[in-house]
Amino acid sequence: NFFTRIAERWGLFICMDSNTSSYSSLAVARVLVLTSYTKAINGTLPVRLRLDEFLIRVCEESSRVIPAYDRMREDFPMMDLEEVQGYIAQLWKGGEDLGSSE
Repeated sequence: NFFTRIAERWGLFICMDSNTSSYSSLAVARVLVLTSYTKAINGTLPVRLRLDEFLIRVCEESSRVIPAYDRMREDFPMMDLEEVQGYIAQLWKGGEDLGSSE
């Protein structure tokens, strides 16, 4: 998937919002990435599509951390990648407070 490949430059792709996944509106594509970057992600990325090259602006909408992520990894060491992605995606889509960037 195009957006998965872009997201994986910065970390683990978790999921994308419904407008992005359905390609109904791509003026803004929202993708959730679990990353260890401590600085805000903000820049451009050249992308080649067929014979054309485009610059895509990539910026972090907001920094949110999951305070219990390390504890979750200790409590559920047998969780595979899909389970971790599903768990975090449910928190995001459910609108639960994932913490702050502090």
